[in-house]
Amino acid sequence: MIDFLKKNKEKIKYIIIGLVIGLIIMGIIWPKESAKLSDGSNVVVEAGDVQISADQYFKKLKDNDNLKYLLRMLDLSLTKEIYTDADSDASDYATKQYTSSYNLYSQYGYSETQFLSMAGYSSKDAFLDYLKDDYYLQKYEGDYVSTLISDSDVQTYYDENAFGPKRLYIFSSTTSSTDLESVRTALKAGKSVSDIKSTYTNVVVNDMSTVYFTDLGNYSSSMTSYIKTLGKGEYTKVFSDDTYGYVVLYVSEVGDKPTFDDSKDNIRSALVTQMETSDSNMMYEAMIHLQTENNIKFADDDIESAYKTYVKTYNKASTSSSTES
Repeated sequence: MIDFLKKNKEKIKYIIIGLVIGLIIMGIIWPKESAKLSDGSNVVVEAGDVQISADQYFKKLKDNDNLKYLLRMLDLSLTKEIYTDADSDASDYATKQYTSSYNLYSQYGYSETQFLSMAGYSSKDAFLDYLKDDYYLQKYEGDYVSTLISDSDVQTYYDENAFGPKRLYIFSSTTSSTDLESVRTALKAGKSVSDIKSTYTNVVVNDMSTVYFTDLGNYSSSMTSYIKTLGKGEYTKVFSDDTYGYVVLYVSEVGDKPTFDDSKDNIRSALVTQMETSDSNMMYEAMIHLQTENNIKFADDDIESAYKTYVKTYNKASTSSSTES
């Protein structure tokens, strides 16, 4: 029993909190002579001729959105038990996410108060707390996805994509390809990027700095084959890209190709990011795995039934074994 209490202290804490809140609500809302509806159920709130019963209220708490909130509470407790030394990293993550988000909005003239209001938070600290919690879930998702990637997957990615770091420029125009043909002519003549930028003002020069082969996931499929094959001083034909419009790619420098051993960790991270980006349900799948690994059980049949539906919706494995006793 002692081992059980230690192992499940977070879960028990939430149960106790729930019981205390429930008792407080009962003490406030349901005095000895509480109002009842005709079917005998207790009234939680009334206004005018409208009355809401406790049964109606509790049933609403078991809908899909509130199930997700319940599972988030559970997932946070479980992940914080796994990553016990991650508080500093979580704080750094929260600060960076907050700063980048606010800076984006501030460019459009929004104050910090307006930004927080649009994000749905009453204070900066409340938003930071949410982002800190999000760090634990994101970290577990990444670790889970990493287990889905085999060493063979990493080797194949290296064999098919590896190249030395490249200094990449993307010349783009959203209106016409005519100026870009002139850019190609200038590159052929040996003109510098700065000369081209000052001469062809209708062309945007996107300096992508150094691009590594593990960065390929950041670019469209129409670009990746060119990025992989371009050598030093080489450039592409004019082609259309969904993000940039008409483009010409140009590589000014190419470094030495890294070894597999030096690259494998970065490759795995890149593959994790690709999987997370390509599958919008990956976080749900990861959390269902976490819940299953910890033998999730429900005391309420309605919530258990809703959870089984939830699992079928979000988990590719679509197994209900996690809810069996």
